[in-house]
Amino acid sequence: MADSPLELYRNAYVLHYREDGIGKAQAVYQSIIRQFPESDEAGYALIQLQKIEAENLTVPEDPAPAKAVKPLLLVSFILNTVALAAILLAFLSYLKILPLQPMQSSEIVKRAGMLTSKLQRNEQAQTPDADSRKDHTGAESS
Repeated sequence: MADSPLELYRNAYVLHYREDGIGKAQAVYQSIIRQFPESDEAGYALIQLQKIEAENLTVPEDPAPAKAVKPLLLVSFILNTVALAAILLAFLSYLKILPLQPMQSSEIVKRAGMLTSKLQRNEQAQTPDADSRKDHTGAESS
């Protein structure tokens, strides 16, 4: 006597999820659908086949955006550090440990902004685009 639809489904499920035998599991799922089309397991098998198909259709993420995020993270880190320093200075001034005059604190914020602008300009100058790298390497090899 052939295996019951439940036994077949259980075997296919183990192949699919525990033994990473997706190809064999697909064959068993299809066998359940052919041999026992009116069973509940045939419906479950169809759902599993659709899941496998959907997993195969997923598009891998493009690694290029990850490179574009790094400068943004650096700028974010710098701005957060500056903001944290300004908060610390204000807190120390409030506790009268570090007396600051209003002009001094605004000067610190102004200089921090200038420093951030310089860092951004330097970063942009250090990351040439692909065309300028080709021109540059071509000029060196001549």
